[in-house]
Amino acid sequence: MKLIFKFSIFTFILTTICFSCYGEDTNAPSLIEHSPRIYSSTNIVEIFIGVLSGIVTALLIFSASWIFKNGIAPWYQRLIYKGVDISGDWIFIEPISDNSQRTWRMSLNQSAHKVYGDLSIIRKYPDGKELISNLTLRGELWEGFLNAALRSKSRKRLSFAAALLKVTGGGETISGQYILRNLQNDEIMSRETVFVRNA
Repeated sequence: MKLIFKFSIFTFILTTICFSCYGEDTNAPSLIEHSPRIYSSTNIVEIFIGVLSGIVTALLIFSASWIFKNGIAPWYQRLIYKGVDISGDWIFIEPISDNSQRTWRMSLNQSAHKVYGDLSIIRKYPDGKELISNLTLRGELWEGFLNAALRSKSRKRLSFAAALLKVTGGGETISGQYILRNLQNDEIMSRETVFVRNA
């Protein structure tokens, strides 16, 4: 879409310049008697106005498209959305066999079916050491199921995850599977999670 938009702008500007430079001149001699065209200040002004008009038109089209995509369409979707609202803070505490625990904290925002937010995974060891992974979450909620993709915020600790979760308990719990990259051994691991609202 962006490529088409840029190409349209380029074509429009190029066409405007060509017509400004080589437009029909009723006082010009016949094709056989062509002579080099002499540009006056009026010609230059016409070229400038043509180019400027093309740029302004392109900006207006881009602005209208952006307003519709980021303003009107999301507002209308929120207006007609009648599904469950899972925005807010969620928590899941996972016990580990070595007497440590892993705490999952999920903070979600919702716009109709679109869901976005953050996930923090905090592992606390018996010696007091903590290992924290912070990820961004982007997903879609459809018929009570949340399908989400996650990526680590830090480029120094790259981690990825995918989740398929179901809203249960009348909207008070979110349960399902997370599949993610384990930063400790660089292996793929899966976790069964049951998040509850952290009121």
